[in-house]
Amino acid sequence: MNQEQFIKKINIVLVEIDKMINNYDEYSYTNKQQLISIKNELYDMINYLNSESIFQQKKGKEILFSRKVIDSWPFNNEVGKFLVELEEDFNSLRKNIKMSKLKILNETPLDFQEKFLFDNWEVSYLDLMEVNQGSPLVGSLSINGQVFIKEQGFGGPLLYFNRKIYIPVFIRRFCVVGFRLATLNLDDLSIEYIGGIEDLIYLKEIKGNRIYFYTDIYKSTEKNLSLYEQI
Repeated sequence: MNQEQFIKKINIVLVEIDKMINNYDEYSYTNKQQLISIKNELYDMINYLNSESIFQQKKGKEILFSRKVIDSWPFNNEVGKFLVELEEDFNSLRKNIKMSKLKILNETPLDFQEKFLFDNWEVSYLDLMEVNQGSPLVGSLSINGQVFIKEQGFGGPLLYFNRKIYIPVFIRRFCVVGFRLATLNLDDLSIEYIGGIEDLIYLKEIKGNRIYFYTDIYKSTEKNLSLYEQI
């Protein structure tokens, strides 16, 4: 289950929890206070997954409503089953998110992760080579075995968000040399550019509807663009 599917599942359960809160006196195995507590924990899950920081979760804060459900709710209760599944799915997603964000912190345009699995897409860089000696790496991109090349090659590191890959493209035209940010839609494999040409595009993060990046290897200059600022 990916993050988008997980959040959709939470929203379905939240609707059912709200119904139970409104009619809490009909349930002998729970009470209004417990239901509100569970609802708050569901929102904590969403906030955690939407956060860009790997350190944002409160120390000691754990999602543990499955214990409440298993201890007191009927075994065949559908909402209870969903809650137990959600906790298991959340713990799995949280582990994967922490690992991917930690990798991003250590990546540079000269040394970055080359293989990925994004939902149903296997993505990997091929034939990476330096633009110049000691310069950023660029190469082609393989998506489920289909090879893509754009301009002089794709750089890194890349970012994945909402079924799209955000990736630097190396451009060398006449007197123009540099990198431009591209978005690759994995659903139809279309490529569009965002923003103009920079000396370097060193991707940092996606936050809200904006993408943040550095324009030098030392991270001294940071810029950001709207995800919808396509040219």
